[in-house]
Amino acid sequence: MIPNILTLILNHEIIAIFGSDVNGVLSTAAQVINFLALFEAGFTLSTTVALYGPYLEKDTETINSILHSAKVLYQKIGLIISFIGIIISVVVPFLISSSLSKQLISSIFLISVLNISLTFMVSMKYGIMFSVSQQEYKLNLVSLIFQSLSQFLCIVLLRKTSSIVVVRLVWYLIPFLALPLISFLFRKNFPGVGFKSNHPSKLGLAGAKDVFAQKIAVLVTNNTDLVIISIFLGTQFSSVYSVYYFVYAGLKQVLFSFVLAPFNAFGQLFAGNQLDTLRASYKTYQFICIMLISIILTTGNVLIIPFVKLYTSGVNDVNYIDLSFALLFSVAAFMELVSNIMGVVVNSIGFFKKMKPIVLWGALGNVMCSLVLVQFLGLRGIAIGTILSYLFMNGLIGAVLYRDALKTASGYFLKYLIVNIGFSIILLYIALRLTMIIDSYLAFCLYGMFAVIIVSILFILLNLFSDPKEMRNVSGRIRTLFVHR
Repeated sequence: MIPNILTLILNHEIIAIFGSDVNGVLSTAAQVINFLALFEAGFTLSTTVALYGPYLEKDTETINSILHSAKVLYQKIGLIISFIGIIISVVVPFLISSSLSKQLISSIFLISVLNISLTFMVSMKYGIMFSVSQQEYKLNLVSLIFQSLSQFLCIVLLRKTSSIVVVRLVWYLIPFLALPLISFLFRKNFPGVGFKSNHPSKLGLAGAKDVFAQKIAVLVTNNTDLVIISIFLGTQFSSVYSVYYFVYAGLKQVLFSFVLAPFNAFGQLFAGNQLDTLRASYKTYQFICIMLISIILTTGNVLIIPFVKLYTSGVNDVNYIDLSFALLFSVAAFMELVSNIMGVVVNSIGFFKKMKPIVLWGALGNVMCSLVLVQFLGLRGIAIGTILSYLFMNGLIGAVLYRDALKTASGYFLKYLIVNIGFSIILLYIALRLTMIIDSYLAFCLYGMFAVIIVSILFILLNLFSDPKEMRNVSGRIRTLFVHR
């Protein structure tokens, strides 16, 4: 949460000092550059899945051959991204609606290109083994420290310099100072494992083209919004979108840490033919995730408008207060999280080919709906387009999960969804009719803590009554966890 808080502070300072136009261009640049990650083509995920077997068998030779191929491919991807990114940086200023100079817009895009290119060429290769061995937390801790450092320095720089380009350079380049530490951790945790081999393996490419379809879908669904807004509504509205985006992105990041955590564990259970254990574990996992998502998003929906009022206080170049857009954004976030709850099993067991047509049609539908609806509903149309695409994808992903992967019924999952969504709507209806006087960040934090506690208690009681057996199962797992510690 620390980087998320610092990011919010940093963006607030950017809006206050440079205006909504600059913030809108920065946010648009981040989403446009994310499209360049498509050149990764799903290789990281397919490589991770390919390494499960060799890792469990401690086959160092095969591991090294796969990692060698990964390193070479990442370097090629970095070079391609650099070339394409430079072209984009020259062309984009002529496409988006902004009052900023074309030179400044190009500079912002070029810095973003430099960041993603270096990531692929230098640091991406280290993450694979930490993921396979379920030790991502070590890299996450290092990333947290250096990312927080860069953001803190940027906040200081904003008070000392009038150049947003300098601030952006510091933001992106400081995290690369962590590379020596990451390299040391890699050698310490994986002795005998490296990126050199006389027999490069293409096992990591198996299934990559099908994963690529999912990469396209995710990027299109999550990264076309600001581009469409910047073209049809202008970069000031992109700034409005980005404020809500950063809030819900922070909430989603917290939730994704739970939702995606068992990815490798599920994959290893399936690889070990432990299907009954996988079914039981997944049922408990769904129960916990839906409850957590409901608690956090319900609390977020109650507090979002008071927060935005505080956050944009004194900014008058565009109206940031829009409750209906905030609620639609929350629904889209919920649909995305549900998609990942189901997709975490489907992808971990390698069902990439079955996912391919689903996500591609979903992504296409998202773009088409957003392009049409933005003309009539503005920002709300963008959110509705995302919701419709996830409704379509979630139905089909659920069919693949329960029919083909787990070979079991989906009734209990639908029950969890209906019960928690219905209760969330009731709580939100009541909360929005209460008068909350929040005129400072201290008051916001106090209200926030109170809201989290009350909402958490209510949802725990709700799920205790709706499924006492599963709640006892969760309590038992928690007690076992602490006993083992």
